[in-house]
Amino acid sequence: TGMPADCPASVQLTINELEYQQPGTDSTEYLELFGPGNQSLNGFQLTFYNGNGNTSYLTVDLTGDSIPPDGYFVVGSQAAPNVDKIITAAGGGSTNIIQNEGSSGADGIVLSFSGPGLGSPIIVEGFAYGGPGTNGFTPIDGVAAGVFLSTIGVRDGNNTTLQKLPDGNS
Repeated sequence: TGMPADCPASVQLTINELEYQQPGTDSTEYLELFGPGNQSLNGFQLTFYNGNGNTSYLTVDLTGDSIPPDGYFVVGSQAAPNVDKIITAAGGGSTNIIQNEGSSGADGIVLSFSGPGLGSPIIVEGFAYGGPGTNGFTPIDGVAAGVFLSTIGVRDGNNTTLQKLPDGNS
């Protein structure tokens, strides 16, 4: 039957950078997407997972948004630099939004696409981050339920970010 009209035939959208750990209170957390300028984000969503229990704790619907002409779309706290879409923690808090990996293991993020006629959402990209001594985990709910999220093998230290260099590359 073909792909739904809203689904890009070739997805050139990727999670490009992640900042989840700052000294003290985490107040400038963000996730940066990289893709073609002016690309619609209709149907795309981000799901954040806590590796302690393997459950989702935040879903961000990107419908109605689009990639700015420079190719970077930033989802983050109100204080994050260059933020395009502000997110808040459960209960409406503006700090400690993106889960820091804990001693129990890695946390994870999934970028997915859902549209009419698809049935199940398509996972565009997903990975686990942080979590010393783990290879990743399998979420038990949300868009990635039952899908193993491999760890990228690095952690975000204070005053650093996790990023793809050059932009968009794995």
